[in-house]
Amino acid sequence: MMRMLTAHTHEIDDIEAAVSEILAQLDLDNKALANSAGIITCYPDYLETGVVKALCDRLPFELVGCTTLGNATGDSMGMMMLSLTVLTSDELTFATVASGSLFDEQKSPIAEAYKAGLDALGRPPALLIPFLPLINHVGGELLLETLSDMAGDVPIFGTVACDQNLDYHQSHVIRNGEYFRDAMSLLLVAGNISPRFTLVSIPDAKVQKHHAIITESEGHLLRKVNDMPLLDYMQTLDLAEGGSIEGASAIPFVVDFGDGSRPAARAIYMVTEDHVAVCGGSMPVGATLAIGSIDFDDVLETTDDLLSEIRTGSQSQGALAFSCVSRNLVLGADLEAELDRYRTTLSSHIPYHVAYSGGEVCPVYTSAGKLVNRFHNFTAVACLF
Repeated sequence: MMRMLTAHTHEIDDIEAAVSEILAQLDLDNKALANSAGIITCYPDYLETGVVKALCDRLPFELVGCTTLGNATGDSMGMMMLSLTVLTSDELTFATVASGSLFDEQKSPIAEAYKAGLDALGRPPALLIPFLPLINHVGGELLLETLSDMAGDVPIFGTVACDQNLDYHQSHVIRNGEYFRDAMSLLLVAGNISPRFTLVSIPDAKVQKHHAIITESEGHLLRKVNDMPLLDYMQTLDLAEGGSIEGASAIPFVVDFGDGSRPAARAIYMVTEDHVAVCGGSMPVGATLAIGSIDFDDVLETTDDLLSEIRTGSQSQGALAFSCVSRNLVLGADLEAELDRYRTTLSSHIPYHVAYSGGEVCPVYTSAGKLVNRFHNFTAVACLF
């Protein structure tokens, strides 16, 4: 059995008031079980004012998490809020780790962190929940693949840090009060747990029927489509002009990997001077590519679909969810519309915690029924415990 406890605060500057508010909502003396771990998402200022550090110092268990554009839990939501989830159980065990810098080298720091997590856990994990840094030249897919290669068949569900800035310069991952721009934090869960995963992305009706083939790429770097330089290909679709791709970050690339699994949406983080697209996930040669679109109504309709899936999990003890920041960008002035859907639908149903994401990590199934850990953009994902 596992319980999911949640708490929140809007108090950024008064450290004692913020910590007291969180502790009162959690009521750990009466609700915590033998083993616990925390997941935290917050506006970046909570790091700078010391609220996160003070909270971690007062809690009797370890925490991981990241900054976010906005979040919701219980009956509250906000773009400048701190949300905390506590996973607590008599049977499950937890361990947390943080990697070294992933800016120049990824495999060794992730391998060292994962080994340290296994040593602390003392038995094989059943679920991994990573919080990944947003590093444009690395890409979240590469970090996920590196971790997944080490974890084997263990499902991985997590997110990439983000914030309210266009260049995400305040995005950080968190572990036990410390925070990092270029490291990964990771929660490992061991024991009898069978999480259920669900996701929503670009509506099928909003994906162009004309498909192309990726013909030159390197990891998350997209160079050619249909044997044409990317810029030339985008010009054929009237999506490029004057040597640049118009609104590149708002154009979903929907990639079909050809393995029977659900196609994954990809965002363009940036376009280099030589017209190479730095994408949010891998763009493998031979994969099928289609251009999608998403608007205000699409975001809310797909959110309702996801919430319906969550509510069907009547035996679930709680839900952890992440929604891509690109979905928020199309909400215009109504920035909290998506978060409000979670609040009104789930607050009286089950414990939940949703936060905006710089990239989503959620397993999918192939047509053969094999679980594949996959990276997403323009997507909302949920893990039901």
